[in-house]
Amino acid sequence: MGLPTEQICQKMLGDLDDGLSTLESAKNNVLGDINSAISSMESAIFTPIDELESAANNVLSQMESMVPDFGDVNVLSEISDMISACTHLETNYGDASGLLGSLTDTIFDGANDIMGSIFGAVPELDIANALNDLIGKATDFDLGNLVPGLDSIINCLSSVCGSDVSSRIDRMNGLMGDMNLGDDGSFDLDSIMDSAGLGDSAKAGLSNVTNTVGTVKQNITSSISNGISSVKSAASGRFNLL
Repeated sequence: MGLPTEQICQKMLGDLDDGLSTLESAKNNVLGDINSAISSMESAIFTPIDELESAANNVLSQMESMVPDFGDVNVLSEISDMISACTHLETNYGDASGLLGSLTDTIFDGANDIMGSIFGAVPELDIANALNDLIGKATDFDLGNLVPGLDSIINCLSSVCGSDVSSRIDRMNGLMGDMNLGDDGSFDLDSIMDSAGLGDSAKAGLSNVTNTVGTVKQNITSSISNGISSVKSAASGRFNLL
């Protein structure tokens, strides 16, 4: 039997169809969120950009109050001591890594309360949280790998197999357009803001708040991840981390 070209090409067509189905599932999951964010933008009365910039800088200066230092051995020791002293924690989370992994939403909520007290009752904060949740869904669906991977399959099918995949390309482009996705699989927030008719000043202010919220959440996620890694890599010590 010679080179199974036809079978290989059929396999790639199957891979492409599977990926497109995943992309459609992503669309079905996020489209309501996108439309809701656009609706919120359309009805918002936006805050002067200088007020937002001042509040954003204040938030970033308060980072330590929002992000626990789970890389600190003393902090991990205190968490381990709490688990040892509390049957509920030990039964439900086992060790410090299990407990840390459960804290993300709680710490996010606390940080959001602090950011709310700094920004005040501005519409940008709620919209920024919604946009960051949307960005998180891109990670959930692994769009950063899925979309470039689909492009790669399409290129292979065209160049190696000579397959007509025009209808599949149209489907992919339609799904990406519906979700405002860029070629790298990330949401084009600027395009979403354009859909809501935002002017340059409103876009700049909302982008600043969105980036600030994203920075806080990323620092929280990184701290928790570092803490879990420290717990799992600890072999011995005066406290029980494993």
